Parts: sequence; structure tokens; C-alpha cells
Amino acid sequence: MLTNFDLWLLDCLEKFAQKTQRNIGIDCFLWARISIILFAFFIACNAFFVQYYSYPLKEWWISSLLLVFLSVAPIMWSTISPTEQRAKELSLRGLSNPCKLWSDCRLLYIFGAFLISLPCWVLSNTATERTAVFVWLGILGSCMFPLWLYFVSCDPLPPAKSRVREWLESTVKSAKEFLAPAVEPDPATAPP
Repeated sequence: MLTNFDLWLLDCLEKFAQKTQRNIGIDCFLWARISIILFAFFIACNAFFVQYYSYPLKEWWISSLLLVFLSVAPIMWSTISPTEQRAKELSLRGLSNPCKLWSDCRLLYIFGAFLISLPCWVLSNTATERTAVFVWLGILGSCMFPLWLYFVSCDPLPPAKSRVREWLESTVKSAKEFLAPAVEPDPATAPP
């Protein structure tokens, strides 16, 4: 059942990544980088928010968040480039991304995201207007945690121009033709 959920989520994110690659040129590996940046941003904001307000176990929570932020995010970032290169080489030969076989690893990351967001869910029972920000920053950060692995596991499309790039190139070409100076006719010579 969990494997079916994993494959369904991978399929949905792969369709999303391929659609954005076709339309605006953002492939699955750029989405993986964006999810790492958002993960780090939400976790760092969560740590600063906890430091600003008084919570039980405040020091433990901040140190654990920063430990996750400082140790996991760079490792996640460094795995993207070699995986991207290998997946693009294989896609040119018509083969699938080998990271698709990492179903257990992706499910483990979902479990890790659940563990990261667990204190936020526990505190959400006593959430006030001030603490709602803390709760949602933790939940959003933990949702970004497994997304990078799902995006890295997607199959990229072969290199091609996106629809936005084609539109921009045609617009620039027509603008250059419109703004180009008119060709002046050669002056007629007077008959002798």
C-alpha cells in the first residue's frame, strides 16, 4: 500500500515536472533545488521563530533544527548534479531514471518528514495566533524535505525549447523585423 502511494506521488510529480519543462523550461532537477531551498528557508524561519518566542525545550528544538539544516541540506544539494547528469544521459538513450527504484528511500524520507513535523502537530493543539506561524513553518519545511528526492527520481524530458522560449524568440524576431530600418531605394540616375 505504501509502495502504491509512493509510485502515485512520483507519477504526479513527474507529470508536473515534465509539464513545466515543456511549458517554461524548468525541469525536475531545478524543482529539486527549489525544494531544498524552501526546506532550508522554512526550517531556518522556524528556528528563528522559536528563538523569538518562549517555548518549552526551546534550546533543544533550535539546536536540532539547525543540526538538520546544516547537515542534511548540503548533502541533499550535492547529490543533485551527478544524478542529473546520469539521468539526462540515460534519457537520451531512452532509458528511465535509476532513482525511480528508490521507493524504500523515498518512503523513509516521508517518515523523516513526519518526525520533523511531529512536534509542530503536537504544539498545534495548543496553538494560538502567535504560535500558528511556528506550526505552519515546521509543517511546510517538513513537506519540502522528501520532495527533492521525488523530483530527483523523475524522468526528465529530452532537451528542447520550451513554449515560453519559442514565444520569446518569435516575438524578438518579429520586433527586430518591425523595428529594422526600411531599405532605401537606390537613387535613379538621370538619362544623358
